[in-house]
Amino acid sequence: MIAFTQVFIFQGRLLTLDADHTVQKWLQGSGRDETREMISNNSDVLIETAIAVAGTALQPTFIAGAAIREGKLKVVLPEHEPEPMVLYAVYAHRQLLASKVPSFVDFIDSFFGEPPYWDRFK
Repeated sequence: MIAFTQVFIFQGRLLTLDADHTVQKWLQGSGRDETREMISNNSDVLIETAIAVAGTALQPTFIAGAAIREGKLKVVLPEHEPEPMVLYAVYAHRQLLASKVPSFVDFIDSFFGEPPYWDRFK
């Protein structure tokens, strides 16, 4: 298992969400808003925070695609996208390979396609 941390940076507000999803604003002791980082390894949290705070989050489109389609988020700086993730199909190469293996690889290739279905929100 590979674990990684995403960093979400938002400007000007320290916020929490109540159980009923009401946004609560918290100020520093000086009474001023300050820039803070929110660190999370949960993409759902990052997406919901970006929506609630009108912030930015670097997330793959297969995770953020629904929010983009619904107009809750929009893609910014598309010319600076990170390298795409790659899906590999690894299987034994031999003469008596079951026909279902290449059939499955062909199915996966056509299912995800180019562009993949989660990027067809334009």
